[in-house]
Amino acid sequence: MKDMKKRPIHVAILAARNSIHTVRWINALVNEGVEIDLITLHKQTSTDPIDNKIKLHLLPFSLPFGYLLNKNHIKKIISEIRPDVVHAIYAGGYGTLLRIANFHPSIISAIGSDVDDTKLQSKWRFNLVQSNLNFSDQITVNSNYLGAQVKKFKINSISKIIPFGVDTDTFKPSDKTLKQKINIGTVKTLEYGYGIDILIKAFALICKKYTSINLIIVGQGSLKSELVNLTRELKIDNMVMFIDQIQYSKVPTILNKLSIFACLSRKEGFGVSVIEASACGLPVVVSDVGGLPETLIDGKTGFIVKKDDPVSAAKAIEKLINDPKMRKKMGQAGRKFVIDNYNWNDSVHKMINLYTEIV
Repeated sequence: MKDMKKRPIHVAILAARNSIHTVRWINALVNEGVEIDLITLHKQTSTDPIDNKIKLHLLPFSLPFGYLLNKNHIKKIISEIRPDVVHAIYAGGYGTLLRIANFHPSIISAIGSDVDDTKLQSKWRFNLVQSNLNFSDQITVNSNYLGAQVKKFKINSISKIIPFGVDTDTFKPSDKTLKQKINIGTVKTLEYGYGIDILIKAFALICKKYTSINLIIVGQGSLKSELVNLTRELKIDNMVMFIDQIQYSKVPTILNKLSIFACLSRKEGFGVSVIEASACGLPVVVSDVGGLPETLIDGKTGFIVKKDDPVSAAKAIEKLINDPKMRKKMGQAGRKFVIDNYNWNDSVHKMINLYTEIV
């Protein structure tokens, strides 16, 4: 065992380099003195840069079979860099790569779709994820909901909750003057599971009653054209603005243009975008799925509505439109809720403590 008192802990992270979740974790960890090697199959980079102190290893075989074909390469890299611990972010593909590497001590972070309803997708995938989870020495999840999902795999170890927090010094209300328009908005990938169509339909039910109201949708995805067409069919395209994916560092600027934040997902492991919005002092409206109810206090920092229900969402949004005092009060309470429960520095230090304990 290496002497941890003489040098920083060294972690090999197996994860997608094009994920903002990966970028945020590795940048924060390396800035806290952890030595990081990122091992990835993903050639595409995130819109946000990776710290130059991080050593990058791009595996030769790409998706979807690279998780299996890179067996010799991952073993070679790990034997050369000799980390103290290997940490896979995502229980499916990168969890498989971790198990094939056959390294201990090891950690798997289950972050959402990798463990959410996996049994319903296929038996072989369920068995694969179960094998990966059982191989790891420790499992982390970012919500109570995902912790319950992990238990369905009948694993040997107990998962530890380390929330994916928010930097409340970056995500905070702006000091600009009161907005002239009511902007409802969301920052999500434009895919079916995130319910952007439900938000558009909810907005269509109420927008004609008001002269100064807009819907702002930020993100990219395969359904963008379909969603744009939906706004045209509903004859609200002149009140809806689509903005392509932006750098993570610019998200607070977008959020501070909004008056109300909505996340009407059909499936969600946690809901980082919601706590980011709350940190910026916005009241939130979320669907009652997955880990989303954990991201707010219903009736105090926002409202929880039924999934796939534009009418329910429209009623909640309209309450906030008509009551500026409620918006302000809920926004203030939401920021306090995030500071108390989802501070990013606390999350990073919990992960570092886990590395130290497992080593």
